[in-house]
Amino acid sequence: MARREFVALKCYEGSRPTMRLKVYNLLGREFEISFLIDTGFDGPLMLDNSSYEKFKAGELPEEEWFRYRTLNGYLVMKTARAFLEINGSRLETYVMTPRDFEGKNLVGLHVLRRMSLAINKGSETCVITEKR
Repeated sequence: MARREFVALKCYEGSRPTMRLKVYNLLGREFEISFLIDTGFDGPLMLDNSSYEKFKAGELPEEEWFRYRTLNGYLVMKTARAFLEINGSRLETYVMTPRDFEGKNLVGLHVLRRMSLAINKGSETCVITEKR
């Protein structure tokens, strides 16, 4: 059986799985934001309301905002276009915040699928790649 080895590209410490990501608004301004890793959130990036304000230049029309079905009904998310830097590549994505209450900074599965992660008992989170 072939053995696969991985190397860490970047690691983040904390009691909960977190990572810092560079996110750019449509005006090209860069923001480095700390996100909790949330594998239960299917969307891209959720921001608290005050952080979302930095991305208003790219906000979509209200009829195009993301909506998530929950046990209590639909959750409407103000949504804006943005760019995310992962491993030196800049990718187009969306940032969002709840319309009706304060959000929090979460990175969801839509972004997490684009990278490989190793979570060490919640004390360290590393973006990894296969050793060549």
